[in-house]
Amino acid sequence: MGLFEKTVNNIEERQPSRFRFWVVLIIGQVAFWYVIGWAKDEDLIQNKLVWFITFGVYLILALIMRPKPDYSNMGWLKGLIDNPFRFKDDINRMSVLSLIILYPGRVMIDSFIYLLQLIASFFLYLFKDVKI
Repeated sequence: MGLFEKTVNNIEERQPSRFRFWVVLIIGQVAFWYVIGWAKDEDLIQNKLVWFITFGVYLILALIMRPKPDYSNMGWLKGLIDNPFRFKDDINRMSVLSLIILYPGRVMIDSFIYLLQLIASFFLYLFKDVKI
């Protein structure tokens, strides 16, 4: 059966490749600021506030939730037909759907994590010779 892992303290211990680092950083930042730009100036302030809170909750869920579906138990014909005699394949289908829904938010959150890593490494390089 698929899992929903909650990752709060350990945010991917392995280092991404340079290509993935830059692609996720650029695409995530462009997508984030494009989505933020959807809130137009003529909208009411209450609508903007509700939209930003909803978007923030989505990003927090994308950071915390890591669905891991069991692809071997998706139903009949590799998931094309639902198995009416099992309940676990429905849970796996729901975890695949949540994985698809949360993935853009995960890319945006990972881009912010990579940006913070880039800024921190820049400052560490800048002040490497400073003695306290």
